[in-house]
Amino acid sequence: MTARDLRRDGVVAEGRSPFGVVWGQVYGMEHRLASHRAEVFLPQARVLGARLTRLFLYWGQLEPAPGQYRWDALDAYAGQLEPGDEAWVMLASSSPWATRTPSSIIPSSPATDPDSYYRFVRTAVERCRGRVRYWQMEFEMSGPFFWAGTAAEYVTQLAVFRRAVKDADPAARIVLAGFLDGDYETSAPEQDRAAFSDHLLRAGADLFDLLDLHLYHDAETIPATIQRFRNAMRTHGCERPIFVGECNGPGFTQFPENAEVMPDVLRAMHSLAASVQAADPAEQARHTEDEHATMRALYARMAELPPQTQMFMEGCPAELERKRHRVNCRELVMRAVLALANGVERVCCFALAPDVAGKPDHVLNLLFGKYNLMGYADGALTERYPSADAFQHLAARLDGVREVRRRDLPGHPEARVFDVDRAPGPPLTIAWERRDAFTGEDAPSTRISWPWPYGEAHAVDVFGATVPASVSDGTLRLPLSNTPVYVQPGPARS
Repeated sequence: MTARDLRRDGVVAEGRSPFGVVWGQVYGMEHRLASHRAEVFLPQARVLGARLTRLFLYWGQLEPAPGQYRWDALDAYAGQLEPGDEAWVMLASSSPWATRTPSSIIPSSPATDPDSYYRFVRTAVERCRGRVRYWQMEFEMSGPFFWAGTAAEYVTQLAVFRRAVKDADPAARIVLAGFLDGDYETSAPEQDRAAFSDHLLRAGADLFDLLDLHLYHDAETIPATIQRFRNAMRTHGCERPIFVGECNGPGFTQFPENAEVMPDVLRAMHSLAASVQAADPAEQARHTEDEHATMRALYARMAELPPQTQMFMEGCPAELERKRHRVNCRELVMRAVLALANGVERVCCFALAPDVAGKPDHVLNLLFGKYNLMGYADGALTERYPSADAFQHLAARLDGVREVRRRDLPGHPEARVFDVDRAPGPPLTIAWERRDAFTGEDAPSTRISWPWPYGEAHAVDVFGATVPASVSDGTLRLPLSNTPVYVQPGPARS
């Protein structure tokens, strides 16, 4: 199955970039977890090669009181859009006044008055009709952290959401709230995730145009994960194109060495959830202090923790920081290529900019704080991390991609080789060897070969280093490691 096989209704235009970026969870509002002004960021995204951007906004942020709208954040975003940009807005129903569980960010919950919810959504969509194409109701649906309701309640509200969006802009597309890559493997505290997901797909089969998948597990699980969700949609008669609304790595939980500190992480996550869900300020403060105390205790023994844990922490040794950047660059490319090779049409990197980066007291900083492509220097979003370069190089090389196909190499079961059909541009091959994400770079390269119908080849890795490739007798030969390499016809260049 290829990306071309799954296109429907012109959702994907030929030659359009498949890559996007996600802003952090907070844009244009103040909150105790994080705060960000409604700033200009699309020029930075375009430089990276991302023409799709995904933004999170909240009911209570845009309508802080009944009938009193505040559109500065939505207007700031929509005003930056240019021809060729694709816009994706996630509207969370979080509200201090309009939902069953009052909240400013999370968790969302069912609206107490569906008519008020309809008016809010329709008014928001009408405000940027024709500029924002993709509208999504809520973050992730399989656990209570983001949605304080049942699967049935989500589907009921999704019907209202869809009607409001389509009444305001019939050309808009409805994105089903994000599924985690483990949603068919593990259980949420309140409800089995597979049952929750199945209900959304079965009861909501006619209510969405796209499925959103979030890929944070081991990159090698991506093909099977995508196939599971495609099979589930097919079972319920609602097969739709798949967008990856969030993707990055390495994930904290993908290293077995980090199991040692998971009780601390889960304790801090529980405190965070209790904090954001508490209505009483004193209770909020108590839970927040519990989270911060747990994280301070974890940092106090940082030097004795495994290096796989330390590299996610602020102030880790410089070599571990450099290693994590290298792993991040590799994983960013691997995950995107694996997703595209398995029929995904858009891949969004989480995240462009930080919400909680540099705050060791926050458990979210440990789990997600180092995913950012860019950071702030003197208050401006101008600092680029190595992953920004890796993303930009990937987007440039896959611009105009039409199809990504896996090539099997007999005798090399750990080789991952993908042929890319793009227009315009010469053929491209991306290759790496499956290895341990942390220690794999320490092993020597493996010499591999495959048929090559061109007289010469030029190879460069994700870090911009030239890789020695040779062609003779119709065969390409090059050293392969866990660092992805781009190979295309042409002479070697410096």
